Amino acid sequence: MIEMLAMTAMTAMTASMLVVGWIIWKVINRHEEGDTALQSKLDADDRRAAIGRGESPDPPLSDSPSDSLSDSPSDSPSN
Repeated sequence: MIEMLAMTAMTAMTASMLVVGWIIWKVINRHEEGDTALQSKLDADDRRAAIGRGESPDPPLSDSPSDSLSDSPSDSPSN
């Protein structure tokens, strides 16, 4: 009986921590969403990290790799 009560209490505590963490995550994301100053700082940090890794600091012109494939002649119909 005591073991079942302890297990229930631990499960309830874990669930409540998950709910509180999710609420905090949603609140922080909502605040960060419209913060252009924060976004520019994050972009600058990404550029510095890319330079540190020896990569090009400029983002690619196309976000999706399929854009470069759509211009190939094999995608056009043969009729």
